[in-house]
Amino acid sequence: MLVNMSRIIFPAVMFTAIAAAAALVDYRSNADEMPTSHDIGVTQAVSAPGIVEGATEEIALSPEVSGTLVERLVSVGDHVQKGQPLLRLDDRTARLNVKAAEAELASAIAQRDRLVNGARPQEREEARALQRAAASRLALAMTSLTRIEQLESHRAVPEQEADDARSGVETLRADLAAANARVALIEAPAREDELRLADARVAAANAAVEAARVAFDKTTLTAPCDAQVLDIDAEIGELLTPASATSVAVLSDTRRLRVRAFVEELDAPRVTVGSKVTFIADGLPGRTFEGVVASLSPRMAAKQLFSGAPNEIYDTKTREVLVNVEDGEGLLIGLRVDVTLQLAGALPR
Repeated sequence: MLVNMSRIIFPAVMFTAIAAAAALVDYRSNADEMPTSHDIGVTQAVSAPGIVEGATEEIALSPEVSGTLVERLVSVGDHVQKGQPLLRLDDRTARLNVKAAEAELASAIAQRDRLVNGARPQEREEARALQRAAASRLALAMTSLTRIEQLESHRAVPEQEADDARSGVETLRADLAAANARVALIEAPAREDELRLADARVAAANAAVEAARVAFDKTTLTAPCDAQVLDIDAEIGELLTPASATSVAVLSDTRRLRVRAFVEELDAPRVTVGSKVTFIADGLPGRTFEGVVASLSPRMAAKQLFSGAPNEIYDTKTREVLVNVEDGEGLLIGLRVDVTLQLAGALPR
């Protein structure tokens, strides 16, 4: 019985082995014609650390002038519009400087106007009257001198008297010349060089006014864009200076959130704009957020954000990737997240 069974099983095993060998030979002969994973476009995912931020990075503000803080106009969490006042410093000195500069400008303009307009009508009339009086005195003196010279020819008057009369005429002629010059000066138009000098004084005074106003405006710290107040680090009565080590206010536009992820250099070249992204946050368990790659940094930089994983490589470079978040409800600015980016492309051989 056992002999008969062995005669049946042995041929069957041999047939199976021969068929398997034939199939293996056929597979190997066609192996070069079959596509491999190296030739197929494969979608992969890569993980990267990230941090939540607003449509703008955090904007740190400090006053451009020194002064004592007298008023806080907003609170942390407030939404503000571009140009809205945030903090106000003591502006009394700056306000007085504006008034003084405006007074100097008014004086410079008045001096130029007077130069262009010339003397007042009363001054003009006075000069003409003095001119007429000088002419009359000269005419009278010349008439008197004529009579004296006639008498002198007949030796009817002393020679000294004739000399005094002639001297008086010369003096009156000089007086008339001075009166004529004064009238000409008063009625003459302003010279070109005088007008240029007056214009320069007006321009300098106007610039001083603008500088004073700019300094005054800087006593109020305003929002550079529509944003949300993230922090205010200043108290009423505190002296604030531009050289302070810390910013007095921090803002960010949180109407739209994004994630700044840091992809390590081995995966960085395969990240593309428009790639789908998902991410999670330890502080929001059970929730998965979605987004799309909006932009890529054109360069690699030293690693800035660390996950703290045991196998993390610290001495490496990363590429910054900005991700537009589709629904960021519950996310906080500065919250760290774990990002998964979908990478499409052929696997390397």
